[in-house]
Amino acid sequence: MSISTGNNIQRQNNKVLVIDKPEPILVTKKVIKFGSYVYQFRNVTGFGFAYVKTPNKVPTIVILILLISGTFLLYSQSGQQAGFGLLILLLGVAGVMENLMQPKRIGLELYVNSGDNVIFVTADKSGVRDVISQLCEFMESDTEDIKVININQNHATIGVGYAEQLQSGQIGGKIDNREQ
Repeated sequence: MSISTGNNIQRQNNKVLVIDKPEPILVTKKVIKFGSYVYQFRNVTGFGFAYVKTPNKVPTIVILILLISGTFLLYSQSGQQAGFGLLILLLGVAGVMENLMQPKRIGLELYVNSGDNVIFVTADKSGVRDVISQLCEFMESDTEDIKVININQNHATIGVGYAEQLQSGQIGGKIDNREQ
């Protein structure tokens, strides 16, 4: 059962946070930050590849009702009812096809010590594998890099950099660099 908690975040089984449209994910040796969430890096047990359950576009109960009522009407005595039954039956089959033709959703899954998991959804399977590989190297290294993971519906990339924008303003005062 999925419970929607916002435009692009869903809770599934109260243990998995699914993010469909994530912001950049900032990874350092101390923290992992995305959106308003911050996790200590030492509390992250790993990263993995995840399959995300796709909700059916056409509810199963509607498809069953269409298929059953269409079959009964198809075998009725009246030609008009049989034609209407065929139409209803075809609508039920179209609903089944619509549900089966939905693209499989995958994602990068973040495993945390508490047992909660976070999944960042994308369709880029090779990109997620590359991100996992580079995160594995980062976890094993002693370097103090900053990694930025960008995941959207079509692409998953990782790079070195800084994800947040700084806002600057004018700072008053004098700077005197003359030797004294």
